[in-house]
Amino acid sequence: MLNRIKSGGKKSSLRFKLILFGGIIVLILLGVNFINSWIKNNKINQEISSLKTEIGNVETNNTRLKNLIEYFNSNAYIEEKARRDLGLKLKGERVIVVNDNKTASNPMKSEGSQIARSETNLNNPQKWWLYFFKN
Repeated sequence: MLNRIKSGGKKSSLRFKLILFGGIIVLILLGVNFINSWIKNNKINQEISSLKTEIGNVETNNTRLKNLIEYFNSNAYIEEKARRDLGLKLKGERVIVVNDNKTASNPMKSEGSQIARSETNLNNPQKWWLYFFKN
């Protein structure tokens, strides 16, 4: 009877070791699976937050474009374009043309441009002569 207890004890200790080893392996596999799931979850959350940011940017751009479309369809824009590009005016309005101050205040530029125009009528050797021997 003592032999049965001893032989049963060896079997139970071997069985205990196998169960313990199997449990450790199962825990390791579950841990690896949990870590992989956690990593995937973090990646998905990052992608969701970046997509939300992109949605906000697109909505802002969409609102800006809608406002531009409304402005382009408004009478104010049509009148502005007609006045600037086509030179049209409303009844009762007077058109005043303002000269550019740069050309009006500096008459030397206009004289220089006339000299440059007269020099373009010269042939190539005459242009070189003026280039080297002009004052």
